[in-house]
Amino acid sequence: MESLGVVGAALLVAIESLFPPIPSELILPLAGFTASRGSFDLVSVIIATTIGSVVGAVVLYYIGYWIGVERLMRVADRIPLMSSGDVQKAMAWFHRHGPVAVFTGRFIPIVRSLISIPAGVDRMRLWLFCCSPQSAVASGTLSSSFSASRSARTGPWSKPSPRNTAKLYSQSRSSP
Repeated sequence: MESLGVVGAALLVAIESLFPPIPSELILPLAGFTASRGSFDLVSVIIATTIGSVVGAVVLYYIGYWIGVERLMRVADRIPLMSSGDVQKAMAWFHRHGPVAVFTGRFIPIVRSLISIPAGVDRMRLWLFCCSPQSAVASGTLSSSFSASRSARTGPWSKPSPRNTAKLYSQSRSSP
């Protein structure tokens, strides 16, 4: 992470938004840990990774905007165990709960990336998607701040203290 820097962390988070198998739960703690070692500061990590998160979300938003509901339904009909009716139900639900769905969905791995597509398909106002408290910016900042600052304080993998380890060991030995 040191060689990638703050811009590299932002780029990795943007790519993670586009390709969910790359987990930000690995990227953010490593960036926070690297910041704790003095390579760059924590505030820069939080700002850069939030920008990366929003950039990735906006790209997926525009993909959904471009695809539209009709194409999405045709794709769903080709996927096993899915139908265009499922897409219609999901889009009706998203239309009712759009901002709340975006806000809560951004806290759930994989959903955090995919929630941008129905926002684009539903033509949710981009300013609402990007700038309101119920948007990707707020949840992305909270998520980035929590993961990076926790790691900056404790390191990516905290070691248990010998006292706690002995206590846990004695408790496990005494239980039936």
